[in-house]
Amino acid sequence: MVIEKYDFNYNVSLKTMNCIGAIDFTYHVSNHDYPVSHIHTDYFEFTIVTKGTIENISRDTTKTIEEGTLFITSSNVEHHFIQKSEELWFINIICRNKVLDEIKSFFGRDLEELLTSRKVFKLPNDLIYQIESIIDFVNSLKEEEWEKCNSVLKSCIVSIINHIYLDNLKTNYSGEKWEITMNTLKQNAEFYTYNVNQLGEILGYSRTQLYRIFMNKYQMTPYDYLKDLKMKYAVTLLSHTDHSISEIAKMVGYSNLNQFNKNFKEKYNKFPIDFRKKS
Repeated sequence: MVIEKYDFNYNVSLKTMNCIGAIDFTYHVSNHDYPVSHIHTDYFEFTIVTKGTIENISRDTTKTIEEGTLFITSSNVEHHFIQKSEELWFINIICRNKVLDEIKSFFGRDLEELLTSRKVFKLPNDLIYQIESIIDFVNSLKEEEWEKCNSVLKSCIVSIINHIYLDNLKTNYSGEKWEITMNTLKQNAEFYTYNVNQLGEILGYSRTQLYRIFMNKYQMTPYDYLKDLKMKYAVTLLSHTDHSISEIAKMVGYSNLNQFNKNFKEKYNKFPIDFRKKS
């Protein structure tokens, strides 16, 4: 049997080939199966079945993918899928390996293991509706608006990965109450503006108690723990938003821009403005 090989460029419209190097995401909406066995050489494929059922067949497994389910196909994995229902609709969002690696790095090793081991995830209706709305918006964009399309599809993948990660965390996590509360807080951008006193008040601990439990759990002071998270969040904002440096400083809890610049340089060996230029 002939196995076809597709690279990322194969999926991109000819009208945007002149800027192909800058495009990291694309998509398809389809109502039919794809029985040709193939391999993705340099991209991941996120497939959300919005109506009907698909049978996804790889070299060693066959999985039935029902409506409301996501399945992820990584690069260099041979597969094809067969329609198993009278009606079928699904959304494919395609992402270059290198960019997905960057996104996954913010979640850590647990996410990498989760995506590798499971690959099939049930999605809530509100998230599917959100994804469908995003795809409708992307459909309305013109070919020359490829940059906007690229950014919007990236936000879609981040939303999906965020759900997968947090859902798994909630299902398997058996930590103490304060840890569960803090991981819930991390889902909101406001968390990254907190200082040590504010975090202690929310978690119900004095500054001394907070210091003791953080050193025991993370081998870091609460201040250093928050600072590390703030810097990582600042990297995301610098890389993927148009907010000014001063705006980003405030979004991660710094009223003093010089202190923000100093802390960022200590961690990444360059100032935020230089990091953004390189990004």
